[in-house]
Amino acid sequence: MSSSRLEPGEEWQFDTLTNQTLASQTYATSILLPCALGWVFQVAITGVAVAMFVGYLRTEMYERDSGARKALVWTVVAVAVAQAGMNVASICYWMVQQDRSAAALLHPTPLDAIQTLSIAINAPLVQGFLAMRAARLVTLRWAKRLILACFAILIVLEFGALIFSTVLGILFHMNRLSSGLLHAARYGLIPGVWLVLAAVTDVAISVLLVLVLRRRIAGFNASTDGRLRALSRLAVQSASYTALVAFLGFIFTFATPFNNLLWSSAPYASWWLLSACYALALLTTLSSRALILRKNSAPPPASLPGPLSMSEQQQSPRTAGMPGRRASGKGRGVGLASGGAGSRSGSGSGSAAGTSRTVGERILGLGLGGGGGGGAGAARYGTPRSSSAGTASASASASKQGSPLPPHVGGAGVTHSGIQVDQEVSVHVDDEDEDIDDALVGLGFEAEPRRASALRAPRRQSVEASPC
Repeated sequence: MSSSRLEPGEEWQFDTLTNQTLASQTYATSILLPCALGWVFQVAITGVAVAMFVGYLRTEMYERDSGARKALVWTVVAVAVAQAGMNVASICYWMVQQDRSAAALLHPTPLDAIQTLSIAINAPLVQGFLAMRAARLVTLRWAKRLILACFAILIVLEFGALIFSTVLGILFHMNRLSSGLLHAARYGLIPGVWLVLAAVTDVAISVLLVLVLRRRIAGFNASTDGRLRALSRLAVQSASYTALVAFLGFIFTFATPFNNLLWSSAPYASWWLLSACYALALLTTLSSRALILRKNSAPPPASLPGPLSMSEQQQSPRTAGMPGRRASGKGRGVGLASGGAGSRSGSGSGSAAGTSRTVGERILGLGLGGGGGGGAGAARYGTPRSSSAGTASASASASKQGSPLPPHVGGAGVTHSGIQVDQEVSVHVDDEDEDIDDALVGLGFEAEPRRASALRAPRRQSVEASPC
């Protein structure tokens, strides 16, 4: 061949490789196609995880996170990116590799042999984080310890199986496997162990989160309950990605014929996704906090309801306030109010809805200045007052805040719906506050020291407002 500049139809001059052993097209497709799918989708999922990671770095929640949590996020993302780089290298290698014999296609490259090492790093880190996060919502100490011990056993066994699987891959690449280990590697016994353990662990975390969250976040007003149900769905989704992929890998491993080489690479289509899926699960968990805070940080718009009927005016405090709170008292008259009720400093607001509003904000992690009905907010933050002091300060608070109430309506409590209850109201905050604090800490909305801070309110507070 004298020149590389050839006319169309003369490409045959580059067919210089002769006496080459080539595998059949069916065999090559069966071996390389599952691997190619795993490589491509792992790179794509890693790209999504990196985009979420960059967005998470810009949120306020990242600034609040501890150094250990930041190190966890950086490590998991770095491992997923490193595996994506390895997959890109494998794609390039097999695109240009000319040795297409059956043996060359079956034996992995050095990069392919250590793919499970990235899963061995990310899986225990993310599973341990999610397991501890779910266990912190359990109130019984012995049950919490038992749950953590069970998860620790599962994670340690999974980690050991992953390391053993990585060693098998390296020995298989070097053609140094004994007959027994070769059968174990070929028949998927060791990979099947860690796939089952990974799937069981992820499903157990999801089930635990569902059970604990359903038990703890019920009994508020409809708006708060709806948002908390959305939060629980996000928490479950964070553990469902990896469980689904691990189950697919388990199915591909044991549902395919053991003695058929055409199916030997089928599990790779799901195995190599797990590292990026664990990174995605972690970032989904952490980013969901910032998303919910952003969606629920704006106060509800002011509203002026129309004239009330006589039956509505004679409503009891229990039905006039928000559900989920015990309110007792007696009085008369219901006026109109607008959205000026959300003041933490407004003392003497005897509204059951004010307390519910504060609880909802605390559940959603909206900070200490979140508002709520005045007297309930003061009670929540531990402001002492007597019955007479509450009576005197109620009128002053309503006038200072520029309430649009008619002059004949005194400093009574304002409900979240805009209904002014002109009567003596007693609001009781029960043990539910302690459960809420535990849920906040477990879900990562609040730091642990806040529970012991001076802002902790007594379990039962009474706020009174005198009738006109």
